[in-house]
Amino acid sequence: MAVLNRLTILFLLAIVSSIQADFQLKSKPVYIDTQTFLELKSTEVTESGEVLNHYICTAGKNKTESIACTSSSSNSWKTEQNLQLTDSCSARKLTYVEIHIIVSSTQNVACSISSGQVEYTQVELTVNIWGTHTLNYTALFYEN
Repeated sequence: MAVLNRLTILFLLAIVSSIQADFQLKSKPVYIDTQTFLELKSTEVTESGEVLNHYICTAGKNKTESIACTSSSSNSWKTEQNLQLTDSCSARKLTYVEIHIIVSSTQNVACSISSGQVEYTQVELTVNIWGTHTLNYTALFYEN
């Protein structure tokens, strides 16, 4: 009888637990003008033994000769840092964005369009990096 009571209690707990779960899934179409692509381009070990990972984040499909905006930064810290960089550009018609990101000892890098979109007049990208000592960053925004 004691075994039956334990099984009944476990069954009731499972029912209560499944009732409390509330899963929701929302979807929306993906448009090429709002999508980014992140690629690990190379890895280098410095003379001091530090590992540097070179990523390229791109958005858009028409890389032109005309650069509308640029930005760059170079920083280093004694302790690991979690970073969030936001970069934006306004121009006649932005066609392509290319961001070069060099970080130390981490492969925890993400890049996304946070506002606007390529093929329009304004776009903003956000780059997140977790656990780095070094950052070298260059962004190039191309226009038509």
